[in-house]
Amino acid sequence: MLVRQWVWGGVAAFALAFAAGPVQAQEPLLGAHLPTTIDFPNTLTFNLNAQAPVVIDRAEVIYHVEALSCGTGSATGIATFNPTNDLDVSWEWDLRDAGGIPAGSRITYHWLLTGAGRTFATNEQTLIFEDPRFEWRTITGEHTRLMWYAGDADFAKDLLDVADAGILQLQTTTGILPQNLVEVRIYETAEAMRETVLFSPEWAGGIAYPTHGLVAMGINRFNLSWGRDAMVHEMTHVVMGQSTFRCGSSLPAWFDEGLAVFNEGRVAGSFTTALNQAIEDDTAFTVRGIAGAFPSTEDGAILAYAQSQSVVSFLINQYGSAKLNDMLVAFADRGTIERALQQAYGFDTDGLDAAWRAFVGLPPRSGPATIEPEVIPTIPPLGLPLGQTDPTPTPGTTAPPEPSTTPTPTHTPSMTPTLAPTHTPAPATSSGGSGCNRSDSSAGLDGSLLIALALTGTVLVRRLV
Repeated sequence: MLVRQWVWGGVAAFALAFAAGPVQAQEPLLGAHLPTTIDFPNTLTFNLNAQAPVVIDRAEVIYHVEALSCGTGSATGIATFNPTNDLDVSWEWDLRDAGGIPAGSRITYHWLLTGAGRTFATNEQTLIFEDPRFEWRTITGEHTRLMWYAGDADFAKDLLDVADAGILQLQTTTGILPQNLVEVRIYETAEAMRETVLFSPEWAGGIAYPTHGLVAMGINRFNLSWGRDAMVHEMTHVVMGQSTFRCGSSLPAWFDEGLAVFNEGRVAGSFTTALNQAIEDDTAFTVRGIAGAFPSTEDGAILAYAQSQSVVSFLINQYGSAKLNDMLVAFADRGTIERALQQAYGFDTDGLDAAWRAFVGLPPRSGPATIEPEVIPTIPPLGLPLGQTDPTPTPGTTAPPEPSTTPTPTHTPSMTPTLAPTHTPAPATSSGGSGCNRSDSSAGLDGSLLIALALTGTVLVRRLV
């Protein structure tokens, strides 16, 4: 089993403040009140009410959001006020500048006060950035904590069992289990879920935050069949994202998406058709060509998902789960897929491509193929038609018709230097299966923050029917 120890760091909207010169001794400030005010999901205001023994001329709140990161550190917000020892101050964190934080995030914070050459610190507090619009109920399984507000207990138990079963299947395949409970919030509609996400694409139906261990999805009784598959897919992303986290590197798209589709246990009919045709015509991608980005066309994207699943299936079925675990351990330790493949299997990405081609009956390539990475689609295969923001299926159906158009890509700002959101569609009625959009672009932050901490994260967005 792959087991690693991770550091939980802070997601910052502002540059970190690092004191120059000797650090002053901090005195505890007792009796302070530290309430917070949340205007979900736009702002979080830190308040301080306290009596200080001296006149205070500087008050700063030190805070961080718990998430896997490349270091430890906290962000600083400085309150504006007139010097006084009777403090009633506040500082507002505008999450719209930060790109937002997921519902369920744990935030720790305290205040530092300076005056008359002395520094005072309040006790550290912890808050949960929760969506207050609904009365949440909670059910906990072996590896999953599920929160929901619409539907009966059987509905929630169904999804919880599917989530835990998906994780256990992932353990069978890779030897990996999550070190902490994965927390899932189930919204009744896609619209309600999207309202929790700043700058969310209008067709997003679910979001996975691997570095936070959080998932939000829009699932109801009309799309429950899709919801079960989507749950397994996203849980795979979260667990794998946490277990292989390494600064400056990420799993290639062919593996990350291929394993998620493999773990669902069934393959979309459209995926199988596309792959069989590509094998017959000898038009399959190179494995290296789908390592970082999938084609922008719908047909190309479908083939990329299908081939990714086939390559992962080949590794598992031909070499066994133990070898796959060896590769993941090597990736987490060494940071590149080339080194990981060489250490576990004795071949690199091109060698994997050659072995997979031989397995499916394709001839050796005549020479090294070069495929330029393409921007991956905003509407992935089998997504909703443009303009349809929430499904209104006839009772008993689980998916709308396939789309005929693809909207302009929507940029989603990130909170830290992160990969852009990954968008995953729901299956079309006739095919089943799912897939995720991937992007390799990163969002930059203030230079002092980047120097202080190379914070990283991953957000995955799933398309809902």
